[in-house]
Amino acid sequence: GAPLRSAAGGGALYTGAAQYIRDRYRVLPERLAVAANAVDVARFPAITPAQRESVRAELGLTGSQPVLGYLGNLSEEKRPEWAFATVEALEDATLLVAGDGPLRYELHQRARSLGSRAGTPACRLLGPVSDPQRFLAAIDVLLLPSATEGIPGVLVEAALVGVPTVATDVGGVRDALATMAAGVCVPVDDFDGFVAAVRAVATDPGGYRPDRDAALEHHAIEAVAGRWGACGVPAAPRARRVAGAHRPGCGVRGRGRAPLGLVVEGCSGPFLPPGAGWPDPRGGDRGRDPAPRPTRGTSARPPHEIRRTRAPRGSHP
Repeated sequence: GAPLRSAAGGGALYTGAAQYIRDRYRVLPERLAVAANAVDVARFPAITPAQRESVRAELGLTGSQPVLGYLGNLSEEKRPEWAFATVEALEDATLLVAGDGPLRYELHQRARSLGSRAGTPACRLLGPVSDPQRFLAAIDVLLLPSATEGIPGVLVEAALVGVPTVATDVGGVRDALATMAAGVCVPVDDFDGFVAAVRAVATDPGGYRPDRDAALEHHAIEAVAGRWGACGVPAAPRARRVAGAHRPGCGVRGRGRAPLGLVVEGCSGPFLPPGAGWPDPRGGDRGRDPAPRPTRGTSARPPHEIRRTRAPRGSHP
């Protein structure tokens, strides 16, 4: 906790993470700001009926068929098997899966076992997608059944496009859903509740349409950059600190991923804006989960929720 307390400033992705950091590491409240993930909103315009009809026609989907979607890494902590079990329980729905990962082969076999419905496969694995907006345009409900998250970028992207989400209550997901009126959140281990929520939203997706204006207010790059800038407190050039805070049992050496999302920086001058030393503000939820680049003093695979800033050239003697 000492590096965190001595750092010039820090930020957490959501309120619960900030409170945890303050309580566990005794970081002064004035040195810790809350700033959510940023999304390039220009890449996620709201869908139109014409676009939805066009994308679904390309996939051979009928207009009356509820279409569920999963967009993310096919890995254990994301629990994509919940999405497959959900579409199995909803006999009139179909599931589109965009992503890749260690569970891909197993899930391919599961998709084949689900067969077809009215001439359409009950589940299709599309692999990684280059245009997530078009994928989101094809679906009625986004499924986010993760066992651990921070604030997943795909949740924000779906809200911008106009697709409601059914998600599990982990990390900052509940707060993000409430802020954007973006869908329904269920307890992390309540599969039956998850299926019931998906059924309700798929029956009336228009009744759960997210608030795009709220998504823009809280997640547009311009808005978020100002909040991250508030984390930077001038300090001596030699006082640089970059550190990550983790829940017990979750560390930077491969013991798991910490759903905190922390930036701590003691460098003189403000934090760099997006595109000038920041990681990609769109996140890695496009169906791939690339390994972050190693950072000095950390392991080669730090928790993906951690955000680190890079000192401007020439800021250190």
